[in-house]
Amino acid sequence: MSISLKRMWEKFKYRKLSGLYYFLCALFGLLNASGLFLYFAKRLPGTFPEILLFLLITLVFSLIFLVCGKWLVFFDVNKTAIPYVPPKFYTFLSSHGFLAIALFIFLCWLPWIIVYYPASIEWDTYNPIMQFLGMEEKTNHHPWFYAAMVGTFYKFGVSIGSKNLGMFLYVLIRDVICALLYGRIVYKLEKYGVNRLFCFLVMLFYAVTPVWGAYAKIAFKNTFAAAVFAMMIMCAIDLVRGIDAQHSLMPSAFGIGFFGLLFCLHINNGICVFLPISILLIIALAVRLRKEFLILCAFLLIFGVYHHVIINVLDVRPSSAQEVMAIPMQQLSRTVRDNYSSFTGEELDMVKEYAEPEAISGAYDPLISDPVKSIWVNEHTKASRSLKLWLYMGIRYPKSYLEALIAHSYGYYAFTPREEEGAGNLNTGMTIFDWVKDPRFPDEFTCDYIDAFELPRQILSKWAKIWDKIPVINLTDAIPLYTWLTVISGYIVLRKKKYLELIPVLAMLIMIATCVASPVNGCFRYFCPVAAALPAFLGLESFRGVKGE
Repeated sequence: MSISLKRMWEKFKYRKLSGLYYFLCALFGLLNASGLFLYFAKRLPGTFPEILLFLLITLVFSLIFLVCGKWLVFFDVNKTAIPYVPPKFYTFLSSHGFLAIALFIFLCWLPWIIVYYPASIEWDTYNPIMQFLGMEEKTNHHPWFYAAMVGTFYKFGVSIGSKNLGMFLYVLIRDVICALLYGRIVYKLEKYGVNRLFCFLVMLFYAVTPVWGAYAKIAFKNTFAAAVFAMMIMCAIDLVRGIDAQHSLMPSAFGIGFFGLLFCLHINNGICVFLPISILLIIALAVRLRKEFLILCAFLLIFGVYHHVIINVLDVRPSSAQEVMAIPMQQLSRTVRDNYSSFTGEELDMVKEYAEPEAISGAYDPLISDPVKSIWVNEHTKASRSLKLWLYMGIRYPKSYLEALIAHSYGYYAFTPREEEGAGNLNTGMTIFDWVKDPRFPDEFTCDYIDAFELPRQILSKWAKIWDKIPVINLTDAIPLYTWLTVISGYIVLRKKKYLELIPVLAMLIMIATCVASPVNGCFRYFCPVAAALPAFLGLESFRGVKGE
């Protein structure tokens, strides 16, 4: 049923929102204004005119969030006229189920997979392979399970005389699984009764958006991690929606455990998401006397045994504390850069125990912590010692700490312009890596592209850049959009008082928080699990409105 614009405006105008929503509006404005200042001015406002400009930007962004967010809160996709969607899409879906969608998604990725044969490969793939082959010390910096998986395929390729073929088989098998998982998500959304146009657009999102095709041809761990995280969220939605029903929730509980375990085995910070939501679901299931909580307990136990027993038996060195101290190291480094000329003698002595202030200042990159991490935490200096200095300096220089935090994280929540290509040691933005060689490894160890495919590779790379310039659809490349859609959806669920459905919301928010605390600002490679899971997350009926209002 179509609704006149006047009637929609009247409904919009008179519907009330809670104080929490207005707090979110102010938070959105403050974070975006802060991000823009750190992007353009490289600091927070200091003069009176700058403060006025900051407040004006905050007000404008707060009003934008108020209007757009309020529309999303009360917009009901099921009572709005549905534009034309090809009927064959639903005929195909009903006849073949999720396999039809998975096939379509995979076929859209196939050009990327073929022309980038055997795969795009960079340091974060070559290094784990070398560790698996015993050419370097084994560490869990890149999860050992992933190193064993990709290393096994590489070793198989070498054994049959083609390391290229081995890496290609890894990517091909992984991508078939990923396409099946995304196909399943679209199929489940349709079964939930979600708007058909929305389901169709979700399928196109996974299939056509260049970043997913580009990630399909990269051999790094993040491609698979994104797909299994999305399925974990979908299974969590299934479970919380049916937790009070009489039917068995074993498939959903198993799915959360299985896909959550795979996520943790590919991403070290995965346990930060999997552990808390599993504990919450275990409590919810136990309170309702549902035996499905045993499944989640079993998978947590499996991960614990793997992480604390198997890893030690294999003599794999744990990941360094450097990876969880990105923000403190950035805050210390910025404080030194901006204030060391006015340090007291005692402060200078404390800093010089790590490195000369000039060296720290020169190494500091606001977007990425890698250049300074070996200064503050290394084989001679433990993290606990650096944290003592961090606490001391934080009391003395709070503004530098706040600026460092925002400069290191605004890409995840502020609508700033895209960073220049190559910023953050080539890690910021969509990170659509094109290389297959790495001069840090012997040429006989690395893989090779097919020269005849150079032109198609250039075309696909240009296509990804063109997509990023097309209005509206380039929003699929905007990391903050996913963040704030998650926040608004969480508000809607809270407003409906569906408190159990806040558990998947929490999983998404924790994942976003781990990105904020990650070593790189605005890196889609870290953020892609959130983007992949958002369509499943919206299956919570976030945009159907609140009855009775």
